[in-house]
Amino acid sequence: MRIDDTLQFCLFAFSDSEANPPTIGEIIPLWRSLDRFGKRKAKSVVFEWNSPPKSKNLERAIVLGQPCPWAESMNETTQVAIGIDAYEQGESFAETLKQTDLSFGITKPGYWRGIQTPGALSLVVAEPLLRSLAIEAVNELIEVHFAFASEKHAQYGLIDVDQASRILAGIGFSSASVDELPLDRQMMHAQWIRNNFPKQKAMGVFWGNYFGGQLLDKLGGQESIQEFVRQKFADTENKPALLCNQIGPAVFVRLSRSPLDWYNSEQERFCIGRNAIQLHGFLLSHNVL
Repeated sequence: MRIDDTLQFCLFAFSDSEANPPTIGEIIPLWRSLDRFGKRKAKSVVFEWNSPPKSKNLERAIVLGQPCPWAESMNETTQVAIGIDAYEQGESFAETLKQTDLSFGITKPGYWRGIQTPGALSLVVAEPLLRSLAIEAVNELIEVHFAFASEKHAQYGLIDVDQASRILAGIGFSSASVDELPLDRQMMHAQWIRNNFPKQKAMGVFWGNYFGGQLLDKLGGQESIQEFVRQKFADTENKPALLCNQIGPAVFVRLSRSPLDWYNSEQERFCIGRNAIQLHGFLLSHNVL
């Protein structure tokens, strides 16, 4: 298999507010959730929220699954941004991103090439690593991260699974323009940025779709979305599918049981495609796309 054909699972949750930045104490459960991937070597960078990043001073080698490496050096209430990456070094920036096994980060709102970008919680996992987990463990991982995002008032989130050349370790969802990405991906993100992200519009329809805040209000609230999914979504046996979860004041809508279903069978692809079309029409009818 070519590197470009490797799949990456990509979770993002977006917020345009710095009013409630995360603390070390709040991040520890997210750190612990990564131990299910085993004792994998990685690099981490942590810096205080209101200070400029000093990567050389705060970057350190870590091992997933070991005690939180920052708990001793920083106060539990210290507000921080964080990045953790496990990857093989490629010949170029893009090749390195394609070879990422795991990436986890919490970033601040900022600017990229003069364009405003939202703060984000992100998790990227390569397909072989994701397949090493039972579906229950994958769903627990999703729940933990979106529950954290909900506590931090995330307005919008998504989960996509695609070729590494189209995901680039998630950078296409967090940066306004990345030359190495396909043009359609660049334009999708640019259009979303112009549509008053992330309060007013969704970026598109993905395998996983998280709606909170003003975006959820535009869709009629939790009960409206849950009722729509109950009526319109179906599984491979054409039975109603329970694919909508309430997460705090937000909702999370999946197109199927597992994020890898699209790549498992033709029957699953048909089911996911049908559910995606239904969700696309619902979002359009509420002026969210």
